[in-house]
Amino acid sequence: MLRRIRLPDTVEKARVRLQKVLAERGLASRRASEEIIRQGRVAVNGAVVTELGFKVDPDADRIVVDGVPVPIPERKLYLVLHKPRYCITTASDPQGRKTVFDFIPDFGVRLFPVGRLDFDAEGLLLLTNDGLLANRLQHPRYGVLKTYDVRVEDRPDEAALKRLRSGVRLEEGTTAPADVRVLRTSPRGHVAQDCSAPGLEPSDKADGGSGGPSGSLYQESGLRAAETR
Repeated sequence: MLRRIRLPDTVEKARVRLQKVLAERGLASRRASEEIIRQGRVAVNGAVVTELGFKVDPDADRIVVDGVPVPIPERKLYLVLHKPRYCITTASDPQGRKTVFDFIPDFGVRLFPVGRLDFDAEGLLLLTNDGLLANRLQHPRYGVLKTYDVRVEDRPDEAALKRLRSGVRLEEGTTAPADVRVLRTSPRGHVAQDCSAPGLEPSDKADGGSGGPSGSLYQESGLRAAETR
């Protein structure tokens, strides 16, 4: 299920100081942008601006510096998708399997998933074209945790849980330590919650590199993953 959030038309867009917009678009540093404005080299919607406190709508106003238009960056788009089971978290698949992009419309911008979920896993998946946000959510230095509920066929013993908590060595490298605990048991299997610290994301090549808490991770821990959420 894809959820779209639309703000009411009455919500006023935030206006931003002109020098900040120039700096964010890579024209110059904030201080250098202020000097460019003071020199009368910047025009907004055809009018020269020399006031440092002048604010603009970065998505609508036409900004020109030394007669050259400052391009409007690509709009940022954020989609929250409940990924169903049996599709892969890539844009295309040489084996012809469904991908997460088969479940969303074409928004006219190139989107990419933030993180990955296995072919047979389901759960929340963020798709965006905001590379800075994606990096903040995925890079180990920011410490953003990921939580998975995994149904395994065998009851996890303390030795298997200890291996997951210590980090499991895979072909791709050693996973980061995870906070793992057994949530419940039933005839259908045993459900464990895996709160994974950021680090290596092992990819299961058989699943098209869809990542997440892959089957290989649990196999190396002595468990067989039956379902992941």
